[in-house]
Amino acid sequence: MLRVGGARSGSAPLTGEAALTGSERRVAALAADGRTNAEISDLLHLARRTVETHLTSTYRKLGIQRRADLAGAMTATASSHRGPDRYGTP
Repeated sequence: MLRVGGARSGSAPLTGEAALTGSERRVAALAADGRTNAEISDLLHLARRTVETHLTSTYRKLGIQRRADLAGAMTATASSHRGPDRYGTP
């Protein structure tokens, strides 16, 4: 009954790269590539605080505590599932 009324199902993962929103994934990919928050903000036309919020949420979902761990976490989760990586390469 709830789904008919427009409620979302609770099947979305709460952790891991699959739990990231599209915006979080874009911000995380740029941060993993070494971009600063200011550069990401300019590239994606976002407020710096929005970039910080996306990164904070990403760290929580990936189970990491600092930016230096981001590239490894993104690589580890991308290689643990079948399909293309974040650059579209299988």
